[in-house]
Amino acid sequence: KPASIDNRAYITAENPATAIKLTSCKDRLADIYDLDGDGDNAELICTSQNAPITATRIAAMDSVKWVQGQLDDYWHRYPTVGKTALSGTLDYQLVVKNTGNISMTNVIVVDILPFVSDTGVIDLAARESEWQPYLIGAVQAASGVIVYYSTEENPCRTEVLPSNPPGCQDPAWTTVLPSDITTVRSLRFDFGDMVMDPGDELTLEW
Repeated sequence: KPASIDNRAYITAENPATAIKLTSCKDRLADIYDLDGDGDNAELICTSQNAPITATRIAAMDSVKWVQGQLDDYWHRYPTVGKTALSGTLDYQLVVKNTGNISMTNVIVVDILPFVSDTGVIDLAARESEWQPYLIGAVQAASGVIVYYSTEENPCRTEVLPSNPPGCQDPAWTTVLPSDITTVRSLRFDFGDMVMDPGDELTLEW
């Protein structure tokens, strides 16, 4: 959390008794955590004086998308790939985590299903997708997360930057699945007023 934290450096060696002149150390403490891994937590190691450092407020979120195909025994993430059969099934899993040190609210996640010649959601570099999957069921979301669907492959997305990539279209987000579910091309997850504390993570699957 944002605060002033005492920082202290420790020095040890394979043979601290001879390799380090303990008398010249600022301080000497017992190696209670066995930092050198020799099984002796009573030996003395060198330590510096406390040096206060200030941890600033950092707002940071991370999302990792996993895939498990019909022929897979476990989940994969880039750069490894999943495997499925022709006309087979696959599952996506998106893990969203608060990697900062302050609580986060109003989290929005946008995902675009792969298609040939697609680009990334934020990084507009080519994703080099070679096939196109179709949604076969509603997204399973945690309580409090609202799922929106769009039939646009390149939706304008004001929630992320760049918000209006070249050629983007109005996504017309809706919480109602279209009658032909295979026309869904983009997904939007709205966490609303849900509070994600530092270290909290949430998993979405479809």
